Amino acid sequence: MKRFLTTLCALFLLSFALQAEDSTFLTYKDFTAQKTADESDGDDEQEIQDEVQDELPMNVHGDKFIKIALAGAFPLNFGNPLKDGEGQLEVGGTGSIGFYYFLKKTIALGADIGFGYQPTIGGNIFNYIPLTFAAMFQPTLAKFEFPLTLSVGAAVENYLSETYFPGLILKAEAGAFYHITPAWSIGLSGTWMGMPQWFDNPKYNYFGHFLDAGISMRYHFF
Repeated sequence: MKRFLTTLCALFLLSFALQAEDSTFLTYKDFTAQKTADESDGDDEQEIQDEVQDELPMNVHGDKFIKIALAGAFPLNFGNPLKDGEGQLEVGGTGSIGFYYFLKKTIALGADIGFGYQPTIGGNIFNYIPLTFAAMFQPTLAKFEFPLTLSVGAAVENYLSETYFPGLILKAEAGAFYHITPAWSIGLSGTWMGMPQWFDNPKYNYFGHFLDAGISMRYHFF
């Protein structure tokens, strides 16, 4: 089952790349060159670049961004984390940094590395360090971006003296971002995260479900 899920997610990410390779891309450099060739009124280079910034779509092939995110992590199937003594895990937190590359104006591939922790009812900490690879579909409206992201990866998971590796990580994320400047955007996002653990004895298998909700900053460049 573990191998099947991993293979399925890998094929999904590959399909995004293959779709993008079949498309005709417009880069910032291409757009500037085309604009320069069309200009006949003597505009200088800076004026042309300013016009390009105004006319270019929000994202084009070759654009990139770095994302830094912080979120609260809510365990969904370990009892009620909001009531003391009723949940095996309490509300914790996650943080991550990621890099994304646009294959076309609405599709990007990327990777994230982060950390997460969940306090337990015994006063201990369950922590994990995930590395995930992502495919993102992102429609835009004016200065707003609405990323929808699916990710798959592995994590080092630790509780007390026990370490589980590699732990499969599955994520589905939806968010809304606003460009405060051409280079910076800020937004909110919610993420479902699945963390299965499989053992030789099936009775110890478990599939943890978590919901992350938090804030992110993104730095955009080309």
